Amino acid sequence: MDELTGTDPLTPELPLAPILPPGLLSRSPAIFRFRVVIFIALYLLGFNVPWSRVLSAGTESTTWIVLSSLIANTGIVNLAYATLIVTFCAVAFGVAGAILRAWATAYLGAGVMNDKSLRADQIVAAGPYRYLRNPLYLGNLLTCAAVSILMPPAGAVLFLVGCSLLTASLVAAERPHLATQFGPAYEEYRRQVPAFVPAMRLLSSPARSEPRWGQALAAESFHVGFALCLVVLAWQYNVDLLVRCLLICFGISLVANGIFSARGMRTAEVPPA
Repeated sequence: MDELTGTDPLTPELPLAPILPPGLLSRSPAIFRFRVVIFIALYLLGFNVPWSRVLSAGTESTTWIVLSSLIANTGIVNLAYATLIVTFCAVAFGVAGAILRAWATAYLGAGVMNDKSLRADQIVAAGPYRYLRNPLYLGNLLTCAAVSILMPPAGAVLFLVGCSLLTASLVAAERPHLATQFGPAYEEYRRQVPAFVPAMRLLSSPARSEPRWGQALAAESFHVGFALCLVVLAWQYNVDLLVRCLLICFGISLVANGIFSARGMRTAEVPPA
């Protein structure tokens, strides 16, 4: 969830409190409640697309090899340099995606990011949310682009198209909820801050939130962990090794987010003094 809760106003003139009670946003669209399951399904389909072997005439290849070959076939660079270019781009995408997601979650809050329901208490206007409205979604797409080089070409295309369509659907599903909840404040935020392309001009009000980096790094352990794996291991050009790293990072993220969710539930059960 990208545009929803936080502590910083857009401008001093805009209201911070929602117009309607926050509980009304708990009736979230199904696509939002099941977004994680859908993303996992897209990952699995990307790596195991059924018609990949048919299209590749029975020989398995990866997008990493195909892209490198296509660049080399232009004659501008040889295959070794082409492979280096593709690898560098994948590492850059992975690192940028991890930084963007950790930065956004530090200001949004790990609890909000992991929540299955749409939540809206205040509009975030701190950290990356001063530059674009959907840093989490953009960071996720960058990570998807990095992961896609490990997939067969047909799977990578299906994976990237599916992730893009899902992201667009999530943004479209959030918009009416936020407009109803915040009214003019949200419309002003939309007017000042672009959705995905970072703005060169910052919001007029300074950010006053304190980022929670520990929570953010734990909540984004999948993206951060895989980015670190790319930085260290991508230069070995070993697809199987990176796929294993991807699975390990996913497992670590499940444990980290499970622990964080359990602590959040225990905290919520403690009655106020």
